[in-house]
Amino acid sequence: MILPTCTIATSNSYTGGTVLNGGVLNDAAANSLGGGSLAISGGTANLNNAQTIASATLGAGLLNLGNQAALGSGPLTLSGGSLDNTSGLPITLSASALNLNGGTLGAYASWSSSLSMSLTGMAKRRSSNAAMSPVGPAPAIRTVF
Repeated sequence: MILPTCTIATSNSYTGGTVLNGGVLNDAAANSLGGGSLAISGGTANLNNAQTIASATLGAGLLNLGNQAALGSGPLTLSGGSLDNTSGLPITLSASALNLNGGTLGAYASWSSSLSMSLTGMAKRRSSNAAMSPVGPAPAIRTVF
């Protein structure tokens, strides 16, 4: 089965939201998603360039982060689906929060955060400056507060 694919190939100043309900979304240029929010409720989003999105929500589907700046500046909320770091480099959430309410972090992903994390459902914080352990099948997460 061939899934419908949308590739956004140029930078733009669009400030509205982007919603992916199915198929494949590829960014082929920096800031191609504009400055609004990104909501994924199905399908696969491959973010391989730096973006300026205000927030991202993953409720279902797959979000592949192929760039250290793929998430832009806003918070990321993971309430379902799978989030993976395909960049080969650590992804640092230095300007935003990571809200984990479910879903799965990629098994070979490298994650860090220097700000707040809201952890309910999937993971729990054992103590300050400690590794974080998933409650479900996700891999361990290391973070520094």
